Amino acid sequence: MYKPDKYTVLDLETSIRAPQPHFGAAPMWPANRTIMLGFKNTNDDETTIVGEGQEAPFIRAISKQQRLLVGHNLPFDLLYLMRKGLHLSNHRLWDTQKFFYIERGKSGGSTSLENVAKHYGIPFKKDIEIKERFKVGIGADKIDADLLREYLVSDVEVTEQIFLAQVKLCTEKYFTRYVRAMMDSLGPTTQMNFYGIAFDARSAKVEMATKEDQLSVATAEFVEKWTRDYPAAFRTGGAAEFNPASSVQVGRRLWGSASAGPLRETVTETLDETYKSGAKKGQQKTRKVTREHEVAGLVSAKTVKLFAQNKWQTDGSAQTIKRLKKHDAEEVSADFVADLEHLRHLNKEIGTYYKPYINYSIGDTTSDEPSVLYPNFNHCVTATGRLSSSKPNFQNINGKNTA
Repeated sequence: MYKPDKYTVLDLETSIRAPQPHFGAAPMWPANRTIMLGFKNTNDDETTIVGEGQEAPFIRAISKQQRLLVGHNLPFDLLYLMRKGLHLSNHRLWDTQKFFYIERGKSGGSTSLENVAKHYGIPFKKDIEIKERFKVGIGADKIDADLLREYLVSDVEVTEQIFLAQVKLCTEKYFTRYVRAMMDSLGPTTQMNFYGIAFDARSAKVEMATKEDQLSVATAEFVEKWTRDYPAAFRTGGAAEFNPASSVQVGRRLWGSASAGPLRETVTETLDETYKSGAKKGQQKTRKVTREHEVAGLVSAKTVKLFAQNKWQTDGSAQTIKRLKKHDAEEVSADFVADLEHLRHLNKEIGTYYKPYINYSIGDTTSDEPSVLYPNFNHCVTATGRLSSSKPNFQNINGKNTA
């Protein structure tokens, strides 16, 4: 059972130095540091504030005893303290944000400290000036210490009030065991985030460059192969060139102009007359006109009829491509679809399995030393309540051979 007889509520203010695409206050970014720690133990009358570099006595003290560590978005604060030597093995965790998320049925909406305090009827006036500074990337290291201390004390004391309200509600509603199980999931994911996983960013960059070259060649071959009956303006590298990533253009190629409309280009025509006066006197007159070019579709007449009978969309969407693979498999469109899926496969590999991992790795991506990935594991995001992962998404690792 969770009992509020031996707890420590804590909160940190930190620097915001991590570059994009990392979240500015990313706990595992080496240049980020704790600027101020605030904590309040059971029965303490006041919040204790600890300055930068003075966290060691606090960490030693709580490491010698089993306590319930409480915070709002608690894993964020724990990661900073773990970098200073905190071990979680002796402690249980309570995240007021996660409890609110569970209590509310995992529905959408803000889980900010202000919103949660309002939910429980706890008076709380957030310092707007400091909050806005954080939003634009001004970290705690650039804020007046007295203002920051006041801001931090308020956060800790409101978090404690929220925690006590949640414990009371938890006991009254008889779902302590469920909440305990949910809170116990915070420890493993925080540990996973903290230790991360080694990643050979240098080799990944080399592989990605190879994939990008393959994509460039395959795209050029695709455009040349499938736009031979198009006007030159749409197949020679101009702004209007066929784009395999455009579902509209893919739909037009598959189904013809009857589905997606004709190709349109604006051209300048020279007229059989000249200017009679003015700065352009004697020059040939011109005018801009729009030309339309009909495109013949690749899908067989039989399949066009089948789609019409079933009232299926005739476009370039993934659903349409899937149906074509089944119902137009022996026709010209099958070759087009196969070539298109090859391009999409290469694009997905680069955008899903290379760029995010390289961009979010921490370390020298040009050296032989492995970089490290520190993925976020999000407990309060999905509508279904399942765990999600981000920066990068570790639940989206390709288990297949991508060669």
